[in-house]
Order: sequence, then structure tokens, then C-alpha cells
Amino acid sequence: MLWYPQEHSWNEIFGRITYSYKGRQTRAVETKMHSVWADIILFLHALFIAFVVLSFILIVIGIVRQWHWAGSFWFRAANLLAIGIVAVNAWLGRICPLTIWENELREAAGGNVYPGSFVGYYLQKVIYYDFPLWVFATGYTAFALLILIMWIIWPPRRPRLGSGKNL
Repeated sequence: MLWYPQEHSWNEIFGRITYSYKGRQTRAVETKMHSVWADIILFLHALFIAFVVLSFILIVIGIVRQWHWAGSFWFRAANLLAIGIVAVNAWLGRICPLTIWENELREAAGGNVYPGSFVGYYLQKVIYYDFPLWVFATGYTAFALLILIMWIIWPPRRPRLGSGKNL
């Protein structure tokens, strides 16, 4: 995977970030921290998805309305790169690292009594669906191709190196 720390589990990493009382860690606080970190990762995952989808929509609207920023090379490149990474991971049969990390943290927290926190429960309902991997790979690829077609039909402005005015 791209940058998944395989030599350390999230339980080892985040399990150390707990409060202690007279040098002793409490299991309840450790479990709560795992749950909090899982919710933070879920929230970041939702933000990533929102960036990919909403920036594409805004780029299309911006092109139609001739907004200057819609032609920004770096903004458009970030959008294309983000969906490209997702599509390549899906075709390679890899699960998103954010999903893996969140699941490991939820498992370290003792599983889901009530499936996560209130926010985590509803974000999971929005983000995750139970379809075969090929469905996701096809959808991600179609969306990536749509972004690439937009790039070709309405290319972004070329960045001017050194000017700092290409955003």
C-alpha cells in the first residue's frame, strides 16, 4: 500500500497515547482514545471524499461561469491525483488505508457496542456500502476518467514557475 505502516499496528501506535494515573494506564481511557482516533480518521475520510466530489462539481460550475480559480493547475491536479490514487488502489484490490486504520482502531476499542459514536455511526452509513470490489473499482475509474476528460476538454492554466500567482 502507499504509506501504510505495516510494521506497527494502530493499536501499538495509538494505544500509547492515553492518560495515566500514577503511572498506570486505564483500559477505559485507552479504549476511548482508540474510538476517538477511529472517529477522527472516519471524519478525515469523509473530508477526502467530499474534496474529490465537490471540487469536481465546483470545477464544472466554475468553467461554465468562467471563474478564474476553476482553471488553477494545482487545484485541478490535486483533484485528479486524489481520485487517481483511489482508482488505482481499487484496481489493485487494495482497501483504502483510511478504512484499514479506522477498522483496526475500532477493533482495538473492543468493537462496536453502539457502532461507534453518534457522528461515526452516521458517517459510516453515508460512506460505506456493501458491494463487490469491482463495483467500486468501476465507479472510481469512471469518475477518474470523467475528471481526466474535463482536464482534456477544458485544460487548466499552465503554472508559471516562480511567480506564485498560479493559484
